[in-house]
Amino acid sequence: MTSYTGTAVSAAIAVALAGLAFSQDLRWARQYDQVGETDRATAMTTDADGNIYVTGTSENDQSNDEIAVLKYTSSGSREWVARYASPGDDDAMVNAIAYASYGQVVVVAGWEETGDNDILVRAHLVSNGQADWEYRYNGSGYGDDDARAVAVGPDGRTYVAGSAIVDVGGRITRDLLVICLDYQGHSEWVYTYDGPGNGRDEANDIVYGDDGNLYVAGFSEDTNDEDYDNLVISLTTDGDVRWLQTNDGPGNADDRLYAITYGADGNIYATGYQTNTNLDRDLYVLSRTSAGAFRWNYRVDPAGGTDRGRAITTLPNGDVWVAGDLWLTATNTDMAMVRLNSAGGGAWIVTNHGTDSVIDDRATDIGTLGGMVFAVGGSYNVGRGRDFTVFACSAANGRIAWSYAYDNDLVDDGVALATAGSGQLAAAGYKHVTGEADNFLILCFDPFTGVTERHPGGNNTNRDGHLRPNPFVGTARVQGRANEEFLLLDEVGRPLGRVRGDDIGRGLPAGVYFLKQDDHSAPVRIVKLR
Repeated sequence: MTSYTGTAVSAAIAVALAGLAFSQDLRWARQYDQVGETDRATAMTTDADGNIYVTGTSENDQSNDEIAVLKYTSSGSREWVARYASPGDDDAMVNAIAYASYGQVVVVAGWEETGDNDILVRAHLVSNGQADWEYRYNGSGYGDDDARAVAVGPDGRTYVAGSAIVDVGGRITRDLLVICLDYQGHSEWVYTYDGPGNGRDEANDIVYGDDGNLYVAGFSEDTNDEDYDNLVISLTTDGDVRWLQTNDGPGNADDRLYAITYGADGNIYATGYQTNTNLDRDLYVLSRTSAGAFRWNYRVDPAGGTDRGRAITTLPNGDVWVAGDLWLTATNTDMAMVRLNSAGGGAWIVTNHGTDSVIDDRATDIGTLGGMVFAVGGSYNVGRGRDFTVFACSAANGRIAWSYAYDNDLVDDGVALATAGSGQLAAAGYKHVTGEADNFLILCFDPFTGVTERHPGGNNTNRDGHLRPNPFVGTARVQGRANEEFLLLDEVGRPLGRVRGDDIGRGLPAGVYFLKQDDHSAPVRIVKLR
């Protein structure tokens, strides 16, 4: 089911009558499996030529997770696979990838080496996948150091954000961490931040702003035990702090930021969650100027429970779009996108959920292309488990354009989106294979195909097989086929069930639908006015 606010039904019908409803065309799907064990994609990026780079973890025949990096052309041809195993056969954890214009892709990961996790940054040549350089970081304390995000600046340097275990005179803390590497992988500087609580401080995302500065989003522990505040830090490219700001939510509890972006208007936008006075978590969006001044914030909590923003982007017109999950009922969350204008108002909420209403759905990444906004994640459907799901809506009015769910077996999930050249949209995640485990799954769409309709031609409105009238009020009938059944689809092409030819439209709300005689026939658009 999908929903949106800010657009009346009559307006939606007017838009539909003005043109075809959009659909997607799955151009190609690729999977990667090394030895029949668990392989999961976790991040993806593209280059200016539309090539796609996907990374994640892939089990070897010793059941240890290795780093895997794959390159595909925009047409789906795999050009190379690069794998890397820990020298001690320990497990890898891969979180991010970025393209460098000088011919590299940079992957950030962590190694679990005898319980003391190191951060690994590894650059691969885009021409053949060969490793060009690698860098390791191990905090001064014993424990799990973690790299969560990477950005490559136009200055050719790589900036990695995460956290490290630090030993300060026997006091162990987890400090926010930013590392700067030159184009050959040499460390230029390391920045750490230990908040007022001297406890847990972490970076979840980093962006290189158009103003030539760095912006980092995460959270920081304050002086109350396990009370985490939203945190944004701006650094110069030399590692100096420009400003540091925290926000504590109304519940004075757990508040975190997961994603940050630099807008075309020169302002900063971040998303995550804040805890409210009922101790529920609200999806949260924050805006600051590039100088650190507070501009506005936005919270949404439709029905209590846990809501969060996981990814954020902006459009040239200043609109802000967030992907995440919203608790809309007493039982589960939906995949969600939230749109705000540059001043933090004019909210639209667009949701998509599977048919299983008792299990949580979530959106994990967001992208824009050609006036459309896309989200990827996972949705649960009855009898199918979790499906790898992508859905799209119009950036102009929030109207749902299409939704696509890939179901292989049990648990399939989408984690990353990227545009892939020639108007293509790529999504990465994993699929479950019966009798084995999980495989990398990469899908590539033409997101603007449109529904292909069968048009009657001429004025033969009494001809058999035609709906009369169309548009209609109440109900309509298919001429000459009153006793036959037809497949009814919603405006984005999803089946709603089968209906008799003499009773089309009964019980349906006003809107745009499609009828098909069978699974192989072209659909006919129908419009119910009221």
